[in-house]
Amino acid sequence: MIDPVLQPYVDMLPLALLAFFAALLLTPLVGFIAEKYHFVDLPATMRKRTDKTLEQRLHDNVKPRLGALAVLIPFILIATTQIPMTTQLSGLFLGLIILTVVGVIDDRYELSGGVQFGFQILAAVIVVVTGTTIPAISVAGLDLDFTGWQTALNLGSFVYNMTLPADIITILWIVTLVNALNWVCGIDALGEGMTIIAAVTMTILSVRFGANELALIPFLLGFGVLGFLPYNYPPSKIIGGTAGHGYGFVLAVLSILIAAQSGSGGNGPKLTTAIIILSIPLIDMIWVLINRMRNHKTVNILKLFSISGREHLHHRLMDAGFSAKQTLYIETSAMAIIALVAFQFGGFNTGLVAGIAVITALIVAFTLISLRNRRNSRSSKAIVKKPDGPQPPIVDTGPTPEERFAY
Repeated sequence: MIDPVLQPYVDMLPLALLAFFAALLLTPLVGFIAEKYHFVDLPATMRKRTDKTLEQRLHDNVKPRLGALAVLIPFILIATTQIPMTTQLSGLFLGLIILTVVGVIDDRYELSGGVQFGFQILAAVIVVVTGTTIPAISVAGLDLDFTGWQTALNLGSFVYNMTLPADIITILWIVTLVNALNWVCGIDALGEGMTIIAAVTMTILSVRFGANELALIPFLLGFGVLGFLPYNYPPSKIIGGTAGHGYGFVLAVLSILIAAQSGSGGNGPKLTTAIIILSIPLIDMIWVLINRMRNHKTVNILKLFSISGREHLHHRLMDAGFSAKQTLYIETSAMAIIALVAFQFGGFNTGLVAGIAVITALIVAFTLISLRNRRNSRSSKAIVKKPDGPQPPIVDTGPTPEERFAY
């Protein structure tokens, strides 16, 4: 006889395994298509010298993109056919489809950051218009109400209940999490590993607080990404590509829906629980933006998002001497520990204490790593001796013929 505590997971397991094996079998096919039609990621040595992303390129050879398609296509098909579609869930999957299509286009033609950002906002607006919003949040025992102004807008036969500033905050939350999770994908399997951990944790929290209907969605996503992981584990054979923006999008929207549904009795997980779970990519993002503001003397958010550099945690860990695999293990282990904290304290008053402890520990870790990198950088500069006499200026003449036709 199956333990009643495990029964919900047993019931969901067949569909989760279907998502797992679908991704496992589809990934080689997607990789073949990506290589044939040039949906590929070029290493720094094969890019133009004026490419702003050169410093971020860690691969030594050409990598096929589109890998996230092998996860998201089965995920969307299974979820939309096995879960009763509400207006809110329809908004979630419509936004996901838009981001997936735009991601495929970007994997081929490398769209500008502004265009991608615009479609992310569009997907988030669709989610808000279809009824998903953050009406309030609890911080240090203080309930912050975001429903200051409300009005109903008739959009044909559809009615949109606009709530401000809640809707704007919701859009910002979704777009922020999409980019935060995307930014940790700088090394193989890191974004995927964090997605799996976050998805499984959200599944457990959903079941624990009675949001069983929603629990299947993160469970499917986690198992689908797990099926893709063997091909993406370093050294990867294929990368998820921009379509992988959908991972963060799904997690961002689900964190709101799960909190709303499970909070009906006053004992559900708050949005702060999702912030705890995803604190590594969120704090990494904040850390990078602050550094870019300081170094580039700008607060233009679009410019800050388009600047390239090596400020991310995985870059700092690798600059400190860790390999790509070691960096993957360090960050995913930290994520797993944080997930355990979120699961243990999610929805309780002590969750605030747990959140403060996690954020404090992460800030300390980021600081120590930065100090070590700075010390190593100063030591390297002290060792290198510049040659005597004036040096000829370095002139960038653009890409060489080999680089121009490297594609």
